[in-house]
Amino acid sequence: MKVLISFSRDENIKYFGTSQVELDLEEYLKGVVPSEIGNAHIEACAAQAVVARNFAMSRFKKDKGYIQISDQSSKD
Repeated sequence: MKVLISFSRDENIKYFGTSQVELDLEEYLKGVVPSEIGNAHIEACAAQAVVARNFAMSRFKKDKGYIQISDQSSKD
C-alpha cells in the first residue's frame, strides 16, 4: 500500500526537494516510528508502530487507492 505524504513545512520541502513524496506504508513506518518515539524499549516501538499504522489507515482514500498524510496531520 502506498502513502502519499504532502509537505507544507519549508524544511521538509527543502530536504525532499518536492512538496509530495510517495512511499510504501512500511517504509513510511520505518521513518515515522523512530522520529516519534526515539530509542525506546522494543515493546514501546511496536506499540507506536501499531498506532502509526492505524493513524495512516484512518487517512486511506478508497477512491484514490492511497493514504494521504500531511506533515501537519498531527495538528488537525
